[in-house]
Amino acid sequence: MKKVYLVTQHKSDTAIFEKLLSEKIVDKVFVVEGAGRSSARSLAASILAVKQRPVALIVDADTTDADDIQAQKYMLRELLYRASPGIPFEVFLAAPEIEAVFLQDRSFIERLANRQFSDAEWQAAALHPKKFLSDILKEEDQVSAKILEKSDEHAIHAMQKHPLLSDVCNFLSSVIDGKN
Repeated sequence: MKKVYLVTQHKSDTAIFEKLLSEKIVDKVFVVEGAGRSSARSLAASILAVKQRPVALIVDADTTDADDIQAQKYMLRELLYRASPGIPFEVFLAAPEIEAVFLQDRSFIERLANRQFSDAEWQAAALHPKKFLSDILKEEDQVSAKILEKSDEHAIHAMQKHPLLSDVCNFLSSVIDGKN
Protein backbone atom coordinates (compact mmCIF):
# COMPACT_ATOMS: atom_id res chain seq x y z
CA MET A 1 0.00 0.00 0.00
CA LYS A 2 1.31 3.44 -0.90
CA LYS A 3 1.76 5.60 2.19
CA VAL A 4 3.53 8.78 1.15
CA TYR A 5 3.75 11.28 -1.72
CA LEU A 6 6.93 12.47 -3.34
CA VAL A 7 6.24 15.68 -5.28
CA THR A 8 8.70 16.95 -7.89
CA GLN A 9 8.80 19.91 -10.27
CA HIS A 10 8.94 18.08 -13.58
CA LYS A 11 8.16 14.76 -15.23
CA SER A 12 11.89 14.17 -15.77
CA ASP A 13 12.46 14.60 -12.01
CA THR A 14 9.78 12.01 -11.36
CA ALA A 15 11.57 9.56 -13.67
CA ILE A 16 14.80 10.10 -11.75
CA PHE A 17 13.22 9.15 -8.44
CA GLU A 18 11.27 6.23 -9.87
CA LYS A 19 14.56 4.81 -11.20
CA LEU A 20 16.83 5.63 -8.25
CA LEU A 21 14.64 4.88 -5.24
CA SER A 22 14.92 1.33 -3.96
CA GLU A 23 12.10 -1.01 -4.94
CA LYS A 24 11.13 -1.32 -1.27
CA ILE A 25 10.55 2.43 -1.11
CA VAL A 26 9.15 3.16 -4.58
CA ASP A 27 6.42 0.53 -4.09
CA LYS A 28 5.07 2.55 -1.16
CA VAL A 29 5.38 6.03 -2.66
CA PHE A 30 3.19 8.01 -5.04
CA VAL A 31 5.70 9.90 -7.21
CA VAL A 32 3.94 12.87 -8.80
CA GLU A 33 5.07 16.01 -10.60
CA GLY A 34 3.88 19.55 -10.65
CA ALA A 35 4.17 21.71 -13.72
CA GLY A 36 7.01 23.77 -12.26
CA ARG A 37 8.04 24.94 -8.82
CA SER A 38 4.85 26.83 -7.87
CA SER A 39 2.64 24.00 -9.02
CA ALA A 40 4.70 21.43 -7.11
CA ARG A 41 4.51 23.54 -3.95
CA SER A 42 0.75 23.94 -4.34
CA LEU A 43 0.28 20.23 -5.04
CA ALA A 44 2.27 19.29 -1.93
CA ALA A 45 0.18 21.64 0.23
CA SER A 46 -3.06 20.25 -1.23
CA ILE A 47 -2.00 16.66 -0.54
CA LEU A 48 -1.22 17.55 3.08
CA ALA A 49 -4.48 19.45 3.59
CA VAL A 50 -6.91 17.28 1.63
CA LYS A 51 -5.49 13.76 1.44
CA GLN A 52 -3.72 14.11 4.78
CA ARG A 53 -0.80 11.99 3.62
CA PRO A 54 2.92 12.56 4.30
CA VAL A 55 4.75 14.51 1.60
CA ALA A 56 8.33 14.93 0.43
CA LEU A 57 8.61 18.04 -1.76
CA ILE A 58 11.68 18.18 -3.99
CA VAL A 59 12.46 21.31 -6.00
CA ASP A 60 15.51 22.84 -7.62
CA ALA A 61 17.27 25.48 -5.55
CA ASP A 62 18.61 27.15 -8.71
CA THR A 63 21.63 28.19 -6.67
CA THR A 64 24.54 26.78 -4.71
CA ASP A 65 24.53 29.61 -2.16
CA ALA A 66 23.96 27.98 1.24
CA ASP A 67 22.19 31.01 2.75
CA ASP A 68 19.81 31.28 -0.20
CA ILE A 69 19.08 27.55 -0.03
CA GLN A 70 18.29 27.80 3.68
CA ALA A 71 15.99 30.78 3.09
CA GLN A 72 14.13 28.95 0.32
CA LYS A 73 13.79 25.84 2.46
CA TYR A 74 12.48 27.88 5.39
CA MET A 75 9.87 29.59 3.20
CA LEU A 76 8.70 26.31 1.65
CA ARG A 77 8.56 24.55 5.01
CA GLU A 78 6.51 27.42 6.43
CA LEU A 79 4.02 27.21 3.55
CA LEU A 80 3.61 23.45 3.97
CA TYR A 81 3.42 23.73 7.75
CA ARG A 82 0.38 25.98 7.36
CA ALA A 83 -1.31 23.38 5.13
CA SER A 84 -0.46 20.39 7.30
CA PRO A 85 -2.81 19.30 10.05
CA GLY A 86 0.12 17.61 11.83
CA ILE A 87 0.96 15.34 8.89
CA PRO A 88 4.71 14.68 8.39
CA PHE A 89 6.38 16.44 5.49
CA GLU A 90 9.83 17.49 4.41
CA VAL A 91 11.27 19.91 1.86
CA PHE A 92 14.36 19.00 -0.14
CA LEU A 93 16.20 21.44 -2.35
CA ALA A 94 18.38 20.08 -5.13
CA ALA A 95 21.42 22.31 -5.34
CA PRO A 96 21.57 23.75 -7.87
CA GLU A 97 19.32 21.31 -9.81
CA ILE A 98 18.18 17.71 -9.57
CA GLU A 99 20.49 16.78 -12.44
CA ALA A 100 23.38 17.19 -9.99
CA VAL A 101 22.74 13.58 -8.90
CA PHE A 102 24.01 12.45 -12.31
CA LEU A 103 27.39 14.05 -11.59
CA GLN A 104 27.92 11.70 -8.66
CA ASP A 105 29.79 9.27 -10.94
CA ARG A 106 32.34 11.16 -13.02
CA SER A 107 33.62 8.07 -14.85
CA PHE A 108 30.08 7.20 -15.97
CA ILE A 109 29.52 10.70 -17.40
CA GLU A 110 32.92 10.57 -19.10
CA ARG A 111 31.98 7.23 -20.70
CA LEU A 112 28.66 8.69 -21.88
CA ALA A 113 30.38 11.74 -23.35
CA ASN A 114 33.22 9.62 -24.71
CA ARG A 115 35.80 12.01 -23.30
CA GLN A 116 37.63 13.03 -20.13
CA PHE A 117 36.87 16.29 -18.34
CA SER A 118 39.39 18.53 -16.65
CA ASP A 119 38.87 19.40 -12.99
CA ALA A 120 37.90 22.95 -14.03
CA GLU A 121 35.25 21.61 -16.43
CA TRP A 122 33.92 19.30 -13.73
CA GLN A 123 33.71 22.14 -11.22
CA ALA A 124 31.84 24.27 -13.75
CA ALA A 125 29.50 21.35 -14.41
CA ALA A 126 28.52 21.32 -10.73
CA LEU A 127 27.26 24.91 -11.05
CA HIS A 128 24.96 24.17 -14.03
CA PRO A 129 24.53 20.39 -14.27
CA LYS A 130 21.53 20.38 -16.60
CA LYS A 131 23.19 22.70 -19.15
CA PHE A 132 26.47 20.79 -18.90
CA LEU A 133 24.76 17.45 -19.49
CA SER A 134 22.64 18.87 -22.32
CA ASP A 135 25.76 20.23 -23.99
CA ILE A 136 27.88 17.08 -23.72
CA LEU A 137 25.06 14.71 -24.66
CA LYS A 138 23.71 17.04 -27.33
CA GLU A 139 20.19 16.64 -25.97
CA GLU A 140 17.81 19.48 -25.17
CA ASP A 141 14.80 17.84 -23.56
CA GLN A 142 15.69 14.21 -22.91
CA VAL A 143 18.86 14.52 -20.84
CA SER A 144 17.52 12.67 -17.80
CA ALA A 145 15.87 9.95 -19.87
CA LYS A 146 19.05 9.32 -21.87
CA ILE A 147 21.21 9.14 -18.76
CA LEU A 148 18.79 6.87 -16.90
CA GLU A 149 18.51 4.60 -19.95
CA LYS A 150 22.29 4.21 -20.16
CA SER A 151 22.87 3.89 -16.41
CA ASP A 152 24.44 0.65 -15.34
CA GLU A 153 24.18 -0.82 -11.85
CA HIS A 154 27.41 0.88 -10.73
CA ALA A 155 26.23 4.33 -11.90
CA ILE A 156 22.82 3.88 -10.24
CA HIS A 157 24.47 2.84 -6.99
CA ALA A 158 26.73 5.93 -7.12
CA MET A 159 23.75 8.23 -7.80
CA GLN A 160 21.86 6.70 -4.88
CA LYS A 161 24.71 7.86 -2.62
CA HIS A 162 24.16 11.51 -3.56
CA PRO A 163 23.24 13.41 -0.35
CA LEU A 164 19.89 14.51 -1.81
CA LEU A 165 18.86 10.93 -2.63
CA SER A 166 20.13 9.70 0.71
CA ASP A 167 18.17 12.35 2.63
CA VAL A 168 14.98 11.72 0.62
CA CYS A 169 15.28 7.96 1.18
CA ASN A 170 15.81 8.46 4.92
CA PHE A 171 12.68 10.60 5.20
CA LEU A 172 10.55 8.25 3.07
CA SER A 173 11.76 5.21 5.01
CA SER A 174 10.97 6.86 8.33
CA VAL A 175 7.42 7.66 7.20
CA ILE A 176 6.88 4.23 5.63
CA ASP A 177 8.15 2.51 8.76
CA GLY A 178 6.02 4.76 10.97
CA LYS A 179 8.94 6.43 12.74
CA ASN A 180 7.91 9.93 11.73
